[in-house]
Amino acid sequence: MNHSVVALFRHPVKRVISAFLFRDDDVEIMVPTGFARNRVAQNPPNFNMTKEADRFRSYVKRQPNPIVAYADPPFIRSAMTKMVLGYNSGFNITLTDEELAEAKRRVVHDFAFIGLTEEYNASLTLFHKQFGVSHPNVKGYEIFI
Repeated sequence: MNHSVVALFRHPVKRVISAFLFRDDDVEIMVPTGFARNRVAQNPPNFNMTKEADRFRSYVKRQPNPIVAYADPPFIRSAMTKMVLGYNSGFNITLTDEELAEAKRRVVHDFAFIGLTEEYNASLTLFHKQFGVSHPNVKGYEIFI
């Protein structure tokens, strides 16, 4: 690859917490768009992903420790690693050791730049310095975590 990939990675625990608290009105827990896609092929044409997502949300909310129940299924785990490999983050798969090794190889050898969401301003500054472009005023884009 020609090092053309640029990414901002987020700490996985913070990503899960953010998705779990997607809406602060306690109405909706974020469910990745592709979470049921590989099951659609195994179901009749009337399969409804919205109902499946609602069923998952309901299940999570009934658990004694909802955030742990939310983080456990394969379609929630390893979202960034799945995306590095070209999968939808919500695919209901468990990654193999070979796939994990390939993801690590891609991050080390194929990415031109990796920033951290938790260090957004520093990442943006480093990006501009690394690629020799002027640094815009980022005050309007500051993130406080």
